[in-house]
Amino acid sequence: MSFKRQFNNFDFRKMGQERIYQYIGPEIRSGEIFPALRDNRIDFYYNGGCIYQYKNKGFYCNPDYGKYLHGAVPSLTGESDYFIDSFSDINFGLLHSDLKKAIGKKFSNVERNAERSYLKNIYAYTYSRQGSAVKVIDIEVYIDRTKCDMVLWDSGTQTLQFVEAKLYDDSRLWEKGERELDTLEQVQKYEQAISTQQNDILLQYQTSIGIMKQFGLEIGQIRNINPSVKLAIFDVRRSRFNDGHNKGRKEKIDSFYKEKLKNNLYLCFDRQPEDITPDLIFNGHYE
Repeated sequence: MSFKRQFNNFDFRKMGQERIYQYIGPEIRSGEIFPALRDNRIDFYYNGGCIYQYKNKGFYCNPDYGKYLHGAVPSLTGESDYFIDSFSDINFGLLHSDLKKAIGKKFSNVERNAERSYLKNIYAYTYSRQGSAVKVIDIEVYIDRTKCDMVLWDSGTQTLQFVEAKLYDDSRLWEKGERELDTLEQVQKYEQAISTQQNDILLQYQTSIGIMKQFGLEIGQIRNINPSVKLAIFDVRRSRFNDGHNKGRKEKIDSFYKEKLKNNLYLCFDRQPEDITPDLIFNGHYE
């Protein structure tokens, strides 16, 4: 079984007592940080970057962020990860602030930042925002070395929905020639992985409900998985979509993506990042 969300002998109470957690906990509740459950590990994401990991009874951070810091942690280089509790006389508030700044600098590419702005607003509905019947329960999900952006859970149907998100101007949607199928192949590879591991995936998410509750998420039961992955395309302006300049893109949407994905294609027309909800993605599709 390659897909795991197990927490054997995981001490949530000890994690909550770690010094750095006093900065993490409030930002989970405010929606700034998303705790993604892994195999005996929790990855904490901020603005699309993994800011901390909790494993082996301690918090770790990525030494790659060291190049973006301003002396908060000298020698934060050369390791596969860095055990935060080993820092002596460290200002944890400064470390936390600098790590967030480092993530902002690392992912400063305009296009990638635009996609992250949509995703981080959606993630915030899980632990901080009310009124959404659909929650994001996992992000940056790998199965058989293929990544999918997020997993949604619908309270009405108690169903999981895997979602891959792209911006309308993402060149990977419009590649021609040998790379034309890249986005579709990504979705299909994920669907194949889900089909072969569906029972295991369902069981792993069911057993991780208890950890989600520790963070304040009451999600009830998980009973089903949609075997089809949904492709969600953000930042689509209807005026651009219908004009002559984008005619080729509309034709590709209609004749290629719509034909292949059926109702598992959602185009988000004329909405800002803050207007997108998990409900819209779960229930929406392209007519």
